[in-house]
Amino acid sequence: MPPTEGRAPSVGRSPLGRPSVQRAQELRQIIVGVASALMLEHGYAGTSMEAIATAAGVTKRTIYTRFDSKENLLREVLATAALPALQLDFQFAPGLALQDKLVRIGLEMNATLLHPGMQNWLRFAIHGIALHPELAPLVHGLIEQYLALLAQHLAALFASEAMVVDDLPTLAKVFASLISSPAQNLAAFAMPPGSPEEQAHLMHRSVAVFLAGCRAT
Repeated sequence: MPPTEGRAPSVGRSPLGRPSVQRAQELRQIIVGVASALMLEHGYAGTSMEAIATAAGVTKRTIYTRFDSKENLLREVLATAALPALQLDFQFAPGLALQDKLVRIGLEMNATLLHPGMQNWLRFAIHGIALHPELAPLVHGLIEQYLALLAQHLAALFASEAMVVDDLPTLAKVFASLISSPAQNLAAFAMPPGSPEEQAHLMHRSVAVFLAGCRAT
């Protein structure tokens, strides 16, 4: 049974009867988790706040108090789903060539985007925007965060090689397009990404093309 708002242990409440900070955070995570599962199963329009409240064991008022609107709840749901792609951190062995570092970034980001859980959300975003264009800014904001993170990694790598490049934001978009194509094709067209060996070959060729373009500018 899902935890219910009214049955929280007494140690989880403040002297005034309000949920403690820890309990409030746990409750927020429960609501986001339930909303995520229901939205993936029924779509954004097919998931009511009442259904989320019932499944989470809380009242609709509790949800609106914390998120204000269904759109704000979706914003947190999407931000939580995108965390694996927005928290990647890379540590490289000393002496590793720039091309090899970029290949590793490509392979790790590709693996993250191909994960079944992430694929579910990519399909949700693609189909959700098609049906509800008003959701586009939420998804676009996460894409911008992803590109900004990628640009930071690229800037650090280029600086370590004393390599001067122009228009880093555009280069980040180009690199993202190259390395995310297997995941995008799988989510949008159910096109298999190929074997691990084929994916690695694609990453090596993509990085070679990317670096050639960087050095030609």
